[in-house]
Amino acid sequence: MIQRKYAEICAEFDLPPSQATLLCAVRNEPRQMADLAASLGMTKNALSQLVDRVARRELVGRASSAQDRRVVMLSATPGVAGRRAGDGRGVLLHDAGGEQPRRGRDGGPHR
Repeated sequence: MIQRKYAEICAEFDLPPSQATLLCAVRNEPRQMADLAASLGMTKNALSQLVDRVARRELVGRASSAQDRRVVMLSATPGVAGRRAGDGRGVLLHDAGGEQPRRGRDGGPHR
């Protein structure tokens, strides 16, 4: 039942399952790319390609670690992690892993 609902949400809001899984993995705190690849069962190259696609949608961002600049951290953008004040854009992810619709610039449904 959960998988069916997850698939329905992914289709309704134009989020491929791999992108939704990635967003859920980074929604609460930044994660190291290497650790994230291991936990998702992906190669670093495959994860990098997935992150590129999600980053083009402005849903995640990369940054160097403050402790070690060689380490790349991945985090959800403010609109993904929770409600963004002001413009209402973004995807809202709940603890249950469900997604809510992305919002357009006017605060209405994304088209």
